[in-house]
Order: sequence, then C-alpha cells, then structure tokens
Amino acid sequence: MNRYLKGAATLALGGIVCKLLGAIYRVPLTRLLGAEGLGAYQMAFPLYTALLTLSSTGIPTALSKLIAEGGDARRILKKSLLLFGGTGLIASVLTVIFSGGIARLAGNDRAAYVYAALAPSVFFVSVISCVRGYCQGRKNMLPTALSQMTEQAVKLAFGLFLCSLFGKTPYEKAALATLAVTISEVAALFVVVVAANKAPSGSAGQDASVKRILTIVFPITLTSVMIPLSRLFDGFFVINLLPFDTSEATALFGLYGGAAESVVSMPVALCYAIAVAAIPEIAKDKSNIQKKVKPLFHTLVISVIIALLTGLFAGIIVNVLYGGLAENAKNTLTALIGISSAQIIGLSVVQTTGAILVATGRTYLPVVSLAAGISVKVFLTLTLVPSGYGIYGCALADVFCYFIAASLNYLAIAVKEVKGRKTLVASAELN
Repeated sequence: MNRYLKGAATLALGGIVCKLLGAIYRVPLTRLLGAEGLGAYQMAFPLYTALLTLSSTGIPTALSKLIAEGGDARRILKKSLLLFGGTGLIASVLTVIFSGGIARLAGNDRAAYVYAALAPSVFFVSVISCVRGYCQGRKNMLPTALSQMTEQAVKLAFGLFLCSLFGKTPYEKAALATLAVTISEVAALFVVVVAANKAPSGSAGQDASVKRILTIVFPITLTSVMIPLSRLFDGFFVINLLPFDTSEATALFGLYGGAAESVVSMPVALCYAIAVAAIPEIAKDKSNIQKKVKPLFHTLVISVIIALLTGLFAGIIVNVLYGGLAENAKNTLTALIGISSAQIIGLSVVQTTGAILVATGRTYLPVVSLAAGISVKVFLTLTLVPSGYGIYGCALADVFCYFIAASLNYLAIAVKEVKGRKTLVASAELN
C-alpha cells in the first residue's frame, strides 16, 4: 500500500501543479481574449475532449490493468501505439477538414480556426496516453506527472506569447491559444518518452493480443467518453438554449465552461491521482477489501473538505483568479462556482469507484451508472436552462449527474462485497 500512496502522491503533486498553472494561465488569458474570445476558445474543447477520449483516454487505465496483471509491458505498448496512434491521427485529420462545418453546427462559424488549431493535439495525446499507461502499469507514476506538468507550462508560455503578439480579433487570439495546446502536447510527448526510457525495463510477462487490449479498452473508453459527450451536448445546445444573443450566450457559456469548471477541476485532479494509483494495486489482488476501502475513504475526505472550502470562498476565488472581469460577470461566476463546488464530491467519487470496478473486472458498470446520470443531466439542462435558471441550470444539471453516477457505482461495489463475505462465511461453515 505504501507504493500506492507514493504513486498517488506523485500524481497528486503533478495534478496540483498542473491545475495551478492552468488557473494562473486563465487569468491573463481571460483578459487577453475577453469573454467572447474565451467562449470561442471553450467552444472547441467539448469536441476535442470527445475525440481525445475516443482515441486515448481509456488507454492508460486499460494498459495499467493489463500490465499489472502480468502482461508483457513492451509488447502491449507497441501494439497500443500502432492501434491508438493511428486512431488519433485519423481523428486529427478529420477535425481539420471539417472544422468549418463543425463551427457552424456549434452556432458560431467564426470559431472554425479554433477547431483546426487544436485538432493535431489529438494525435499526440493518443501516443502520450499509451506511454503513460505503460509506465502506470509498472507502478511508475513519475513520467505521467512530468509530462502533465510540461503540458501546462508550455501551454502557458506559448499561449500568452502568441496571444499577446499576434491576433487582432477575439477569434484569432482564441485560435492561437488552442495552437499553444498542440505545441504543449508535442513537448509532453518528448518528456514522457525520455522519462519512460530512463526507467528499468522490468521482466517480461504474458503477451496480450489486440483483441484482449480492445476488450479492456472499449468499456473503459466508453465510460471515459460519457462526460466529454455531455460536454459536447453543452457546447452544441446551451448557447442556443440561452435566451440571449450569440455574443452574450457565448460569454455566459465561457464563464461556466472556461472559468467555473476550471476551478472545480483543480481538486478533482487530486482525487483522480488516487484512482489512477489504486488500479494496479487492486488489479493484482482483487479480493483485498482494504485496497478498495482506503482509496474511497481518502477520496471522500479530501473531496468533501475541498468542496466546502470552494463553496464558502467562491467570491474570493473569483476576485483572485478572475479580477479583470466586469462586476456582473464576477457575480455570475461566483454563483456558478458556489453551485458547482458540489461537483467536486460527485465527480471525485465517480472516478475512484469507477477505478475500483475496472480493476476488479466489472468494466461495464461505470458505463451504466454514468449513462443514468447523464440522462438526468440532459433532461435537466433542456428543462432548466430555457425556463429561467439560465446558465445556472447547466451547473445544477451537472451536480445531479455526478451524484447519481457515484451512488450507483458505490452500490455496485457494496453489493459485491456483501455477496463475497456471505460466500466466504458459507464456505467456512461447510468446512
């Protein structure tokens, strides 16, 4: 368990540094882009995240599980690079080709270059994800942490440099900011490959076929893509549902998707480290209850404390991070963060309980729970946003989504453990 805590601490530290850099970046970026430019910048990310998830997000978790169970790390890595690197390349090329049509469909055709500039990063992250999974399966979390910090640092430096010196309109500056994301992924790929090569190679294990890799990756990817798809829904519909003109609706969406969610995601990254580090530990010893209880306990304690602090000090957070916004925008953002702070608990528990289910082989259960939560979110968004709640309805819908999914995951774990104990008791009585 000490190895688990060390790995979690390494990822948590990297996650905190990343989120701090990201939050710091948002302050000057918001001033450079303005509310409309920030909204255009944010418009591309739901589609980007969805494509990214399809081509890469399930890979680190799946490879970590396969390697921790005794798979041949290097052979699994090579097959994954060919399979998912190719998928990422196709996704990048298609996004560039259809960037104009995608922007028009999202409700603002001036954002076409924003989509095109961000698209190449999908390929690079696909490759990075394979290498991260290779390292995590061998319980080496350092390459992941280093590459994540590199992403943020390079994005900050190039984003501010490009937006400050080039681009006249908010949309041109938003495109340059997304280009900085692509540059940051190139740098992160270099760092993670170097760090992985410096680690001991380890002993060879059993090979895994492409079919076996896909069998594990598919349900995990399906789970991972659920949240980005819900964000894609927001990107396409929320601006159109809000009873304002395009510029004002885009600005409000930027406040929620670009600012409020950035604040909420910072502590969630800390708990994500717990989930990632727990997977190889649990996968090696699925019957050990303590290896399941401790990550969940740590997640609950940390997320509840931080959620309360975030909600209570939302106004101070806005003044510190987004002091350059107009007064009405700051008031709106403060309220959004206050509502969204509850997401910290729900999403953190979703991550950890989902990791426990994946590590124990029940990979499709997180899909079911998230599908249930997102179904409620879609209904509430369509109902609340146009009926007077406005952008706050979008935040409330997300809160309900994660708490429903977390509850269903926890119920699945609890029922399985109770059944397991009854079986052990019955076996002992027979003997």
